[in-house]
Amino acid sequence: AARANARVMVNALLTGASMLPGIFNVSWAILAVLDEVDSMNAKAQDIVAAGQRVCDTAEFLTILNENAAGFKSDNAKVLVERYMDQLESLLKRFQDGVASFKGKGWLSRKWHNLAHNALLQKLDRDIIEVLEKLRQAYHLAMDRHVTELLSKKTYNLEAAMQQQIQLLVSKQHVTPEAAAEQLANDENVLTVVASRAGVAESDVSAERLRIREDKLKLLKAHELTLDSIEKEPFARGGQAQVHKGTFTDKVVAVKLVPLRSLSDQEIERLKSSLATEVAICTKLSRSPFIVQVYGVVNVDRNFFGMVMEYMHRGSLRTRLDDIGNYPTISEKQRLWWCRQIAAGIQFLYTNGVSHRDLKSSNVLLASRDSCKITDFGLARSEEFRTHTTQLTMRSGGVPAGTYGFMAPELLQNNEFTEKSDVYSYAMVCFEIVTRERPWRGLSLPQIMKYVADEGKRPELPLHVSAILISLIEICWKQDPNDRPTFASINQNFFPRSLSSGSSSFGSISDVDTPSFDNDSTSSMTRRSTT
Repeated sequence: AARANARVMVNALLTGASMLPGIFNVSWAILAVLDEVDSMNAKAQDIVAAGQRVCDTAEFLTILNENAAGFKSDNAKVLVERYMDQLESLLKRFQDGVASFKGKGWLSRKWHNLAHNALLQKLDRDIIEVLEKLRQAYHLAMDRHVTELLSKKTYNLEAAMQQQIQLLVSKQHVTPEAAAEQLANDENVLTVVASRAGVAESDVSAERLRIREDKLKLLKAHELTLDSIEKEPFARGGQAQVHKGTFTDKVVAVKLVPLRSLSDQEIERLKSSLATEVAICTKLSRSPFIVQVYGVVNVDRNFFGMVMEYMHRGSLRTRLDDIGNYPTISEKQRLWWCRQIAAGIQFLYTNGVSHRDLKSSNVLLASRDSCKITDFGLARSEEFRTHTTQLTMRSGGVPAGTYGFMAPELLQNNEFTEKSDVYSYAMVCFEIVTRERPWRGLSLPQIMKYVADEGKRPELPLHVSAILISLIEICWKQDPNDRPTFASINQNFFPRSLSSGSSSFGSISDVDTPSFDNDSTSSMTRRSTT
């Protein structure tokens, strides 16, 4: 009804004796926007808001025209003509903004438009600003009705998308463009923003299908054909089993996650959710502290397989448990591991990737016992986390996220940032120092009570070097704002090269041999942190 009334007012301005300079072109621009809105107003609330903006503009110009008879100043007329030209230009851009909701993939394009500040909301404000200049030029009183006509409209879709972009920029320290690219391919985010903005279900379904198809194509691009794979696994972790295989005559590790309990549709959704993470993981091979991921493999419909660098010395957790062959671990070695892990996680964050499941079983040992981080990135996939958690719970275990390593804010509010990984890093350092698992034998309610509610921490040994004491205590602080970033950890605790004493970590050859200046480190008596 409002748009129909606006058309009547605009037609009156076109056919009547209008006193407003430039009203003819502005009126046609208003009608063009109304045509766009009428053709797709059911797509989203933002379209309705855009329609209301031009309806209010039409009514405002009608009121202005009725009060323009005494407007005689030539100088003022030139000024008004300039304002009307600006209004026409803005309305044409407004029409383009509304038209951007058309066609396949419009939701995806909307993310990228927002990243480049192409907003209906901004144009709305600019239109109001020009209308206000016209009001002042004609000395039109600012009564309640005019105030309502010049009020800003709410564009829920743009607001929801902007909020998601800002959150990701803040958390991952990426550009708005990079954040928009990632969010445009996230089904969970799609659901959130669409529900807030009243996006038509048909458009949401089409966009969800587009995301899955694109991700499956991406996954296909990283699919490998193995030369061979051993039938029996050489290791198991959580619900996954790891087999030795060969790829281009190189020995590789093939990690298989069982999918037997899933339907074909669920498998497709799971693989789609992992595609982006796999693509990211395959690119992160420039650091000597990261286990290289080569790609994915389909050895069996019942498994999802990832092909990775083979680490013949096993996990750091296995080494810590092997008291028989390694009854003691030197302080030099402990520091060596702690600084390499910190370097590896910093590298991930520098590339916009969080870990989310950091523990000693996800740290593998290479030659000369140097550390490499594995199983990063995949925990960002909601479907993957849900599937592996359900598998573990069905077998009587606890989720792979391992509650003892989880930060208070993650346990209590399910809030995750880099500082949550820093807390997990402190627990890995605790493992290295004590060879024990944090909070072993306690249930989730008990851990939540101790960690989240009471701020308690596991007891440190009596004799620990000063640097490790300081490192662990600052990294497991209760308030995430009091914890350092990984960049700060490396700068303040490990500022020198792992071998040469320079300010960088150097090449892989630099890190193959620990070279601390001396073995003697200060120690102090410790007691449980409460």
